[in-house]
Order: sequence, then structure tokens, then C-alpha cells
Amino acid sequence: MLTKVVLIRHGETNWNLEHRLQGWSDLPLLPRGERQATLLKEHFPLESLDAIY
Repeated sequence: MLTKVVLIRHGETNWNLEHRLQGWSDLPLLPRGERQATLLKEHFPLESLDAIY
């Protein structure tokens, strides 16, 4: 069985612009981050996923 790992970075938030550490807060995406998420949805490299971590 072949395992494929896809790494995805979160979309842009204000904390990116401030160079702050992220990962523990649920910050809203900036308009650019929303566009990034839309592009990911449209061009995601897999048909389906077995797990998300």
C-alpha cells in the first residue's frame, strides 16, 4: 500500500503579517487567506482522504 502525505499550510491571517506564532488560536482568515483556501479546494491533489492530522 502506498502512503501519500500532503502538507498544507493554513491560509493567511493577521498574525502572519505580525510574524506571530500560530496554531493555538482560531483566527479568521484575511481575504488573501480565503482566496488561498479556495484555490486549495479547486486544486487539491487527491480525490479522497483516509485521515487528517
